[in-house]
Amino acid sequence: MENYKPKVNIKISFSELNAIADTVIKHARVIVIQRDPRDTKMDERSAIILKLLLRTSEKTHNLASAYPNIKEHPTHEKVLTLKLKQLLDKVLDSLLSDDDYANFLNNVIQRALNQ
Repeated sequence: MENYKPKVNIKISFSELNAIADTVIKHARVIVIQRDPRDTKMDERSAIILKLLLRTSEKTHNLASAYPNIKEHPTHEKVLTLKLKQLLDKVLDSLLSDDDYANFLNNVIQRALNQ
């Protein structure tokens, strides 16, 4: 344990975020097929957002923490969207406005689901 050095959180640019998103989009079919069939709230959109969250978290050395299962929400999408926004606010070298974030995420989801 003496030699353990924690990884430093990494900042990324918007173009690096787009590269991560492109990888998620490329693997969208597999991501959707491999989602947990017992998790009824993990719809296709939620699965894409979760994978984007996990890949971004891994790339930036930030732990992706658990997310709440809110009974009133029919899917995990809303909670995962907020978790991803919080992560991006922390790791992007320039902040995205709420509108830019919504446009980015909608674009990624549309492109992924049209694969």
